[in-house]
Amino acid sequence: MKKVFVVFGCVLLITCKYDNFYYTDRILQSDKKEYHIGDELNLILKVKSDEEKEIRFYKNFKNLSISFSLIDRPNHIQNGNWSKWSSQFLKDTNTITYKISRDSHFEKHIRGHIEQINDSIIIVIPELRFKASFSEMNFYDSTYVRIHAICLPVNPEPMASIEEYFNIIDIRIIK
Repeated sequence: MKKVFVVFGCVLLITCKYDNFYYTDRILQSDKKEYHIGDELNLILKVKSDEEKEIRFYKNFKNLSISFSLIDRPNHIQNGNWSKWSSQFLKDTNTITYKISRDSHFEKHIRGHIEQINDSIIIVIPELRFKASFSEMNFYDSTYVRIHAICLPVNPEPMASIEEYFNIIDIRIIK
């Protein structure tokens, strides 16, 4: 009986379809480097590969997660006031598989806007049901907002690294 369970377990491991973002280039861009209160924000996330590869995302892009932090080198602030990750506010949904290759990459535009309510500067991304809020007191002339992004596999193989980061970008929000 023990042998049957071992064989069954091995078959399950072999037949499971795992996914990952290994051997991909993950590129994060924004449409501008400087924004004002009231501006629209357009983030572009690209996943490229030199080889043909399948990648999977939840339909609501829960596994394509974004967060924000404050950077102010003259005032010695490095990743200060880090927001939560956008994936924390979304539920698992069905998945979509994308085929990428040298000639065909994945590209997702995520749109949001920047607003101010009382003494808070807020980055709102409706599609991800996400808001990152920072106190206006933490914004100096030298403050930047650092944008972090990450791809998380839907079904990672056992013992695999499950975090595949995009490059970080810094933007300014001018009050």
